[in-house]
Amino acid sequence: MILMLTGQHHAGKSTFASKLADRLLKQHRHVNVIDGDQLRLWTYNTDYTDEGRELNQARAAAIAACLENEDTVIIIAVIFPRRELRLRIEERLGARTVHLWTNRPPSVAAYVTEYQPPSIDDVLASICTDRDDESYWFAMDAVERYCIANTVSRGFTTSKEVL
Repeated sequence: MILMLTGQHHAGKSTFASKLADRLLKQHRHVNVIDGDQLRLWTYNTDYTDEGRELNQARAAAIAACLENEDTVIIIAVIFPRRELRLRIEERLGARTVHLWTNRPPSVAAYVTEYQPPSIDDVLASICTDRDDESYWFAMDAVERYCIANTVSRGFTTSKEVL
């Protein structure tokens, strides 16, 4: 199964992906995390225009499609600023989206002013990541349960792979 994490720069996508991956590994699920920042480094994509962002998203989606199988949770942690493209990728991959957001002031250099947040109907969960309270962990639990219900246990714990 494929889970797409979307949200502004510094909303907590990579942190949430890592925490969720660790929890799923304890439940004997194989996990691959495709982190947008790491993907940019590996592909030398320093283009933050719409075209550069779409290229990064397309690469993440292509990698996820190659890795997907019944016993693996693929977590894509990429900004996905355009709603239309996000929905197309979601549909093509059969993915579910988790929207991560924060009330912290944005980092001016990386903030995406044209970010189109998903509607509540489009997402599995919408989580405020600057609150380390019960609501954050309740949402994390719900996403974890969804992933477990939609994958097959491997019966052993394997290492987390970050792509």
